[in-house]
Amino acid sequence: MGGMRNISILNLNHNQLQGNLIGQICNMPLRTLEISNNQMTGIPSQIGLLTHLQILDLSNNKISSLPSEIFLLTKLKELNLSGNPLTIAQINNLKSKLPHTKVIF
Repeated sequence: MGGMRNISILNLNHNQLQGNLIGQICNMPLRTLEISNNQMTGIPSQIGLLTHLQILDLSNNKISSLPSEIFLLTKLKELNLSGNPLTIAQINNLKSKLPHTKVIF
C-alpha cells in the first residue's frame, strides 16, 4: 500500500480482515475509512496518526475496546461502532471526549 499516498477514501468492508491493518495505512491522508463487516478485534494506537479522518466506520466487527489515541481524531465527524461488543460506558466516554463527533452505536 506504500504507493497509494493520495487516497482520501478507503473502503475495506466485507473482507474478513483482522490484525494491524491501520498500522499499514497510517501515513495516508484518509478522510474516510470504512472497515465494517470484518473480523477486527481491536484498533491499534496508530489510529491517532490518521488526523485527517472525518468518517470512520468500524461497524460489525468484534471490537471490545478502543485505544485512547482515538481521541486525537479531532476532525472526526462520524464514528460508527454499531455491532461491536462495546459497553455503554465506553460509548459515553467517546461522546464526552469527541463532542463534535456523531457516535453511532
